[in-house]
This record gives sequence, C-alpha cells and structure tokens, in this order.
Amino acid sequence: MVIMRSMARPAKTQQPDYGAHLASLRHAASLSQQQVADLVGVRQATVAAWERSATPPRGEFLVPLSETLAVSLEVLLQADKRKSARHRGPASKLENLVAQATQLPRRRQQRIASLLEALIAEEAKAS
Repeated sequence: MVIMRSMARPAKTQQPDYGAHLASLRHAASLSQQQVADLVGVRQATVAAWERSATPPRGEFLVPLSETLAVSLEVLLQADKRKSARHRGPASKLENLVAQATQLPRRRQQRIASLLEALIAEEAKAS
C-alpha cells in the first residue's frame, strides 16, 4: 500500500483568520485551489493569496466564490464569527446529507438510519 503525503509546503506563519476560514470552506466543498480558481476565473496563485490574507477578496469575486463554494455571502464573509460556539463554519458533507435525509418520508429515513448503523458497526469491528 502506498501512502500519499501532501505536496503542499508547510506554512511559515500562522494563517490569518479570514484565510483559514476561506481554506476551510474550500476543503468542505472538496475542491482544490486550482478547481476554485478555474470556476471563479482567476489563477491558482490568486486563490492561494486569498487563503493567506486577513481580508476577503475584492467584491467582484465574492458572488462567484460563494457560488463555487456553495455557501451564502454571509457565511463567506463571517470569518471572525466562525470561532463562536453558535457557528463553527460550513456544514460537513455528512451533515448536509443528514439534513437532506430528514426531508424524506419516515420509512426512507428509517432505511437510511439502518444502513448507517450497519456501516458504523462494521467500521467499529474493523478498528
């Protein structure tokens, strides 16, 4: 089995709050810097600079960026609030799936819950 290591350089300084917030939104969307750059219409180096910045990108990039990351402008701009207990950043993929599942009929929800329980039990045995 081959173990892949991150090719990214380690940071020399701590990432500013906004840059860390933007990077966490990008990771939550399962996108690379290059993918975000392609979708927003900028270079990868620009996305990297945004993730090292203490301030949000220029206004013209906010809507395309929020659409690319599938978050509201409010979430995109609230880096300083992301540390609060009430808001911890964007929902994870699993949280989004659970939210979608709660909209299904009760029988479907029970089926999904059973599948999840079986998968979790299987993972617990494997650990």
